[in-house]
Amino acid sequence: MSKPKNVDGQRSNSGNYPDDCFLRLVTMIIGTSAKTNVEAVSGGAVEGLPALPAGVRQRSTADLYFVPELMNLVGLSYAMRSQIKLKVLKELLLQSECLEKMIHMQIQLLGTTNSGHVVLPYIFGYILPPVTLRFRRGECDGGSQANWNGKIERYHMFSCVSIKCWVVLTTNKHLEITKVFVVDFMETAHAIGLHLPAVPNIIPIDGKNAYSYLHALDKIVNEIDPPIIIVIMEKFDFDVYASIKRKLCIDLGVVSKMVSLKTLKTEKASPLVKLAVQLNTKLGGMPWMVQIPTKGIIIVCISTYRETSDNNTAYGTLIASLDDTYTRYYNFIESYDNVNNMTNCFADNLIIAALRYKKQNGTLPASFLIYRAGLKDGQIPNTYILELKTIKARLTDFYDGKEPPMAFVLVQRRPNSKLFTYCSENEVIDNVLPGTVVDFNNDIDTTTYDFLMVSRNATLGIEMPTYYVVIQDTLKNWSRDKMISLTYKLTHMYFNRLCSCSTPAPCELANKLGWFTSETLKGIRHPKLDESLFYL
Repeated sequence: MSKPKNVDGQRSNSGNYPDDCFLRLVTMIIGTSAKTNVEAVSGGAVEGLPALPAGVRQRSTADLYFVPELMNLVGLSYAMRSQIKLKVLKELLLQSECLEKMIHMQIQLLGTTNSGHVVLPYIFGYILPPVTLRFRRGECDGGSQANWNGKIERYHMFSCVSIKCWVVLTTNKHLEITKVFVVDFMETAHAIGLHLPAVPNIIPIDGKNAYSYLHALDKIVNEIDPPIIIVIMEKFDFDVYASIKRKLCIDLGVVSKMVSLKTLKTEKASPLVKLAVQLNTKLGGMPWMVQIPTKGIIIVCISTYRETSDNNTAYGTLIASLDDTYTRYYNFIESYDNVNNMTNCFADNLIIAALRYKKQNGTLPASFLIYRAGLKDGQIPNTYILELKTIKARLTDFYDGKEPPMAFVLVQRRPNSKLFTYCSENEVIDNVLPGTVVDFNNDIDTTTYDFLMVSRNATLGIEMPTYYVVIQDTLKNWSRDKMISLTYKLTHMYFNRLCSCSTPAPCELANKLGWFTSETLKGIRHPKLDESLFYL
């Protein structure tokens, strides 16, 4: 038997893969920064340029220089990510004792003075109170962990969609276990407030290949035309899965949910609860809601996603709220090869979203809150120049020459920023609680500001904060505190999980739509699904 490869793709001499992974990762994290004074730069400084979106040729006049002696390796190398056995590293490093020792070692190396005492860099922040969630039978919050898993059975979903029929497509081989699953699922759905028709249409097919499923789906839609179809798969086969999803989402425009045989055989209620919540959400229901006093504002997220298998293919996504509960959304996605075309598409579809909002509420939105996600650091200046100016000009023209109040917020995940709580008495280091905010106060200019927020509880490892940069804020009767509070509340409105998430729900939806379209559909969804969260 050949020796396993180490984290750099070379053969491991020791034969102990976990030890190699641990040694390499710890070296990357803490084996730097010891040198603070650089007397000579070997090879000279390296000149660099900021990243630009596709199609943009104009660069900033500022020069960037990178000094090798002051640069550190961060994250995992490509060779490490490519190793399937890296899962061993995850199990090794996410143990609480090992994690705390690594954090403590980093703090000691970065904060030790000449006297040998540890001096920690303190950043002052505050914790927002837990967000109250409204259900059909009452209210509750997620507590200090921002998690309400297990509470939805007690309080029931806020509003559920009533459907007349639904279809379960399975194979003849698994027909009996599918019938048992349907009974269990209907009981679970009823327990949280979703009442399904008593007898679903269970349709068996002989084969389990893509052709058998696609042929059956055509027949089902032509003869029954159900609002939703549940497809049972024996095991996950991406080619079959993608073919089914393309057929349903692009050709037929039918909401669907894929269920594996593992879910059918589960004896736990939590997967069935999550399935019921997802079905209700896909059909337009509201599992829960958060009381947001601000009315007449449309909340939008625009984002970009680049296909992993083809770096030349990129998608622009836009998610816009359609009512004051911020639970119904209009979704747009389009592929692009030029940033100017993408920016114009964003502006045009923002107008379409405003018209959809008017159709639902009888009036145009009074103001706009736009989150911009999916950006790299070097793309920020060009985003301000290209996107914000284009959107402002288009909205001003649409509102008869008067620019509506608007806030434009850049959303970035900060992989190299970590926030911890540290108790100096017993030297206990831990993750910060959800709702932790570090506000970089700027009392001089109230139209531009930035803040860090941790909105999700880390069950494994270290939770990264999200960085919000408000580059324009002209909203009326608004403040920085309201922006922070609303942003945190929106992290509780992503219905794909029973806890808070790292970014506001529109950002999570935009990223999910971009990922699902680029990696699975490879095409644009059917127009019938432009107001459905079919991609959850």
